[in-house]
Amino acid sequence: MAKRTGVTSSEITERIKSAGSAERGSYNLSAATAEPLRRKLRGRWTVASHEVAGEAYLGRFIARSLKGLLLRQGAYRAEYEFKDRLCLKRVEISGILGEGEESAVYRYRLGVALSWDLAGPGLLSIRPELGYQCTEIGGDAAAVKELDDAGEDVLVGFRFDGSDLVLEEGEDRKILERMP
Repeated sequence: MAKRTGVTSSEITERIKSAGSAERGSYNLSAATAEPLRRKLRGRWTVASHEVAGEAYLGRFIARSLKGLLLRQGAYRAEYEFKDRLCLKRVEISGILGEGEESAVYRYRLGVALSWDLAGPGLLSIRPELGYQCTEIGGDAAAVKELDDAGEDVLVGFRFDGSDLVLEEGEDRKILERMP
């Protein structure tokens, strides 16, 4: 029979809540669990689907970055190459900007080197280390920007759906397919 401690259930609940604060601790995977997951992530992946809040990323990019300008024959391509603790992310958006004589070939490129590791089951800790963005209009560089600051680690949820890799960060959802 359990001995009474004189502590109420609400006091126990409060103690558990304060002891389990996310700022105080973290969950680590064992090496036996982590290494097979790292191996499964390694390799080249292409983004088959990318949505933000249920909207196709390309449409959202055009609305926000091109301020709604017409982008005909718009194409979006993104790849991730996971290596040991390093991930290379490449994004390209292209098309024909505008119409008629005012049209020009448009090309946006992003390249980022990310450090990464497992932060727990189904969670990646990703940190941008260096990178650039380049926008070309009519073959000429219109804007080039380097990554200013490595910034903070970002936690990204991941899971495998069959052979696909699903990455989720807030409302951003990508489905990646392994490349040969």
